[in-house]
Amino acid sequence: MERNNSLDGLKYVLISLVILGHFIEPNRYDNQISCMLYSIIYSFHMPLFIWMNGYFYKQRDFKQELKKSLPLIEICIISHVGFTLLGHGRLTLHSLLSFNYSPSWYMLSLFIWRMASSILFKSFCIRKLLICAIIVEIVSFVFINKYSGYFSLMRTLQFYPYFVAGYILKNKYEDVLQNKKILYMGGGISTIFILLTSSGLQHQIAFQRVGLLELSHLTNHNIISLWGFRYMYIASSVLISAMVLLLASSNQTIKKVAIYGQGTLFIYFSHIFIFPIVSGHNPSFLQSLLLTITVISILTFLSTKKYCILIMNPLSNLINKLK
Repeated sequence: MERNNSLDGLKYVLISLVILGHFIEPNRYDNQISCMLYSIIYSFHMPLFIWMNGYFYKQRDFKQELKKSLPLIEICIISHVGFTLLGHGRLTLHSLLSFNYSPSWYMLSLFIWRMASSILFKSFCIRKLLICAIIVEIVSFVFINKYSGYFSLMRTLQFYPYFVAGYILKNKYEDVLQNKKILYMGGGISTIFILLTSSGLQHQIAFQRVGLLELSHLTNHNIISLWGFRYMYIASSVLISAMVLLLASSNQTIKKVAIYGQGTLFIYFSHIFIFPIVSGHNPSFLQSLLLTITVISILTFLSTKKYCILIMNPLSNLINKLK
């Protein structure tokens, strides 16, 4: 399958939005603009990232996938330990196992998605697997509550349908984008919904950190309204993500930055060490924007260098040299 430049460019845009979302997090309730921007970013940036993980996934057997994916665990451990030390000043067993607030959850979950898919994609009809993944997502939201983020379990289960959907649409991507009116209308209405409901409650739903009963306890909202609001939010996220894909497919600027799409993992990895430092200084909205531009510029430059792999995977590179 020929590499899709618009998706590589979109990956770079999305990683920039990840950094922006993290940097404005401390001030997201200081003003309405910051809160609404934060809501829009979180409505689609991780769903699209995970969708693209599935889209670019190449099916391998379990042993081949394990060999290919082990570097993700190395990246996850290094970044998670760094984040924990910089954010809390010490390591405990709980902080090492919990990924509630650590951006490194994404690498751990990606490893699990890829390993699980190496087995499940061969064993089940992919469309039926998507239905099962959605059912598991719903069940996990209802029955998993206070689990403290151990091993990113909740996010792994609740984001997996996006991964499976990306794989299903591998050869139907262009066909889906032909429905321009539907995508624009659905995405536009969903964007309005996200903006009108922008709030702490919406953000808690986006974080995928707690289950239904615990969320009801924390927010004093009844279970039925929370359940309905959550799946309206998820439906809106899907429609906005589809609209963003459509916009990216014809945007020349996004295609021009496709060259940086291959470096997004390094940019994600590196910003994890910067995030707790920025959060600790509680920057203003304007300061967050300036910091975002600065950090993205520096990390983009570094991501084009060969040594970025050595920084992320020092152990793997050492082993390869000793072979």
